[in-house]
Amino acid sequence: MESSLLYEHCAVIITINVMIDMKPNIFLLTIDSVRAERFYGPKKSAVTPNFDSIIKNGLFFTQNIATSDQTGTSLASIFTGKYPINSGVTQHNFNFDFTTFFDELKKIGYNLYSCTHDLLMFKKITKNFKQHLEYIYAEKNSYPHLDNDLGSKILKNFLNKKMDEPWMFYCHLVDLKDPTIWAKNFDDERFGESVYDRNLSALDTWIGKFLKSIDLTNTLFVITTDHGEYVTSSSNNLEKSIRKISNVGKKFGFLESIGKKPFSTSLNFARKMKQKQAEHLTPFEKRNYFLKRAGTDLFDDLVKVPLLFIGYGIKEPKIISSQVRHVDIFPTIFELAGLPIANSSIDGESNVPLYKGIESYELPAYIEAGSTDPKKSGAVIGLRTSNYKYFRSRNNPKENVNLYDLQKDPKEERNIFDAELIKKMEEKLSYFIEKSKSFEKNKISDDEAIELEKELRKMGYIV
Repeated sequence: MESSLLYEHCAVIITINVMIDMKPNIFLLTIDSVRAERFYGPKKSAVTPNFDSIIKNGLFFTQNIATSDQTGTSLASIFTGKYPINSGVTQHNFNFDFTTFFDELKKIGYNLYSCTHDLLMFKKITKNFKQHLEYIYAEKNSYPHLDNDLGSKILKNFLNKKMDEPWMFYCHLVDLKDPTIWAKNFDDERFGESVYDRNLSALDTWIGKFLKSIDLTNTLFVITTDHGEYVTSSSNNLEKSIRKISNVGKKFGFLESIGKKPFSTSLNFARKMKQKQAEHLTPFEKRNYFLKRAGTDLFDDLVKVPLLFIGYGIKEPKIISSQVRHVDIFPTIFELAGLPIANSSIDGESNVPLYKGIESYELPAYIEAGSTDPKKSGAVIGLRTSNYKYFRSRNNPKENVNLYDLQKDPKEERNIFDAELIKKMEEKLSYFIEKSKSFEKNKISDDEAIELEKELRKMGYIV
C-alpha cells in the first residue's frame, strides 16, 4: 500500500514538472567490472540491500549487453550511442573530436559535473564540464575506493552541495577492480564468497548514502557498468598472503627497481598459482582462472552486465528480461526525461517502449574485444542475441569461430558448428562491417601510443 502511494505521489510531481517545462536532473553512475551473475540471481553472494531496493522499486534490465570487455571502448558506446566499429571511438581513440550525449545535454541547458579517475579518455570527455573531481591512481597498491574518502568527497562536492539545475552528474567507480583491497568491515563470509563480492557489499552501503542525497522526484538515477569480469572462487588466505607479499615488495622497492609494479606482479603470480588448482574444474569455472579481458573471447562473463533506472520517469517498478544494449542507454534516458535527440545517426534506440509493454523486434548487440596494443583494434568481433552468441577473428571470418546456443547452453561451454546458423549470424555482422567503411579511422601517434600503454599497465591489461 505504501509503495503504491509513493508512486502515485511521484507521478503527480512528475506531471507538475512537465507542465512547467522543468528538465529533470540526471545521475549516471558506471561501476567498473560488475558481472551480471554476481549482481543478481542465484549465484549472487554479496549483500546489497540498496541495489535490491532499486531493483524492487525501479526499472531493471537483466540482459543488458556491453559493447566491449574494455573500459574505454565500452563507455564510448554509452556516451555516443554508437558502436566503436561505426564511430571509431575506442579505449585508445578518445583523442579526436566526436559528439557525445554530454554535448547534447550541454546544448539544451544542462550543467555538467563529473567524478572519475585520471585516464586520458575521462580527461577528454570532461574537459568542458562545469566541475570535475579527478581521483588519482598514481601507481598505488590499489585503486581509490569509496571508503578511502572518495565517497565522502562525492557527497560533499556534488550530492550534498547544490548543483546548478538542471544538472547531469557522471561518476565512474573502480571499487571492484583489481588491484583491489579488502573493504573495511566487510572482510567476512557473511558479505560474500570472495573479495570481489565483499567489495560489492561495501559499495552498496554508499549507494544507500547516494540515494538519501538525491531527490528522486526530479532526478533520474541510472546505474550500469563498463564490462563484466572473470572472478575466481579463490582461497582467502592465499589472496591475503599475496597482498602482504606485494606490500613488502613495494616497501623495499625491489620490483619497482626492475620496472615491475608490485601489486599487479603479485596478482599475476597469484593467478598462476590458482591455475594449478583449477584442473578439476568445469570449462565454465576454468575460464575465471585462465582467461583475461581484451583477449580472444567474448563470453557473457564479460559482456552481460546490470542496468538500473530509478526516479524521474519511472512510474512503476518493472524487471525486463529482453535483451538491451549499451548504445540504448542514453536514448532511453532522453526519452524518460522528455528530451530531444539531435543526432539521427546513432545505433542505439530507446527502451522506453519495452518499459511501457510495447512489443518490439529485438536488435542484435554488436560486441568486440578490447586491445592491449594502442595501435591495433581488438582481435575479436561478434554479435549477441537472446538466443545465440557469435564471435570470430576480426580480420578473418574463418578463424576463431565461436557459436553458442544461449538457451540450451547459458554457460557457453559447447561451441556448436552449425554452418547455416553461422552464415546467418555472419550476414548480420556484415551489416556493421559495411557501415564502418564510411568513416575515416583516427590514427595513433607513437607518443600517444607510449602514454596509452602506460595506462594499460596501470589498469592491469598489461603486466
